[in-house]
Amino acid sequence: NSTVEAAETIHTTTIPMGLAVLARFQYLLGLTYTDDRPDFGTGTDDMEGAYRQIPVHPSHECLAIAAVCNVHTNEWVFFAMQGLPFGLGAAVNQFNRLPAFLVAVARRILGLPVISFFDDFKTTDIINLCESCPPFAELCAILGVRLDEMKHQSVSLDTAFLGGRETINHPYVDAVLIRPKEGREDSIMLLINETIRTGMCLPSDAQSLRGKLVHLADSYVGRVGRACTLGLQELISQSTSKCSDSTIETFMFIKEII
Repeated sequence: NSTVEAAETIHTTTIPMGLAVLARFQYLLGLTYTDDRPDFGTGTDDMEGAYRQIPVHPSHECLAIAAVCNVHTNEWVFFAMQGLPFGLGAAVNQFNRLPAFLVAVARRILGLPVISFFDDFKTTDIINLCESCPPFAELCAILGVRLDEMKHQSVSLDTAFLGGRETINHPYVDAVLIRPKEGREDSIMLLINETIRTGMCLPSDAQSLRGKLVHLADSYVGRVGRACTLGLQELISQSTSKCSDSTIETFMFIKEII
C-alpha cells in the first residue's frame, strides 16, 4: 500500500547495538570499572508464527488464497490464508513495521531498552528484576502480540542472539565475550563447500549467507569477514544460480576466514 515499498531499506539491529545499550547503562549510572555494579544481563523473545500474526486486509482476502494438491484424490484444493503470505514481494517490509512499532513504544513510552531483528527481540535489564512479569512481554500481551514461550530466554549473563552468544562480565576482564552460536560456523560451511563443489548457488541462499556472515563477523577480532560479503552481491542480483570464477574465489576466501 502507500505506506510501504518493496525496494525500501529495512533498518534492523546488530550484536554491537545491544552492547552499546549495556555501556550506556553504565555511563548513565556513573559506574566505573572498579565499582560494585548491578548484574546487568540480556534476555530475548521471539514472536510465535510471526507472519501469521499480521492480518489480511478484508479487501485483499480474495487474493490471499493458497492451492495445494491432494495426493490422495489428485485434486487441487484451496484455502484462505489467515495471515501475511511470506512470498509477497513486500512481505518482509510489511511485517517489519510491527516489530519497529513495538520497539518504538517500548523505548519511548515505557523506557525499556529493547532492540529487534525482525521477530527477534533483545532486552537489557538487571538480572532477576521483574522476571515473573517481564515488562516487554506484558506490553506484547496488552497489544495482542503472541510471543513463543519455548524460545524465551530469561535475562542472564549468557544469551544467544543473531547467531552469536554473548557472555557479560567475563570473570577475567571487564568485557563482553562474543563467540559464534553452537553450530553456526558449521552450517555456514556446508553451504560454502557445496557451492565450491558445484559452482552453483541460489541468489536467495547467497543473500541469506551475506546476512549470516555480517553477524558472524561481530564475533571475530576486528569484525573480519564483513568486507568480503560485497563479493556476493553479483550472485544476489543476478537471475541465475551459476557462480562466476570471481564469486567462487569469494567463497573460498570466506572459507579460509572461518
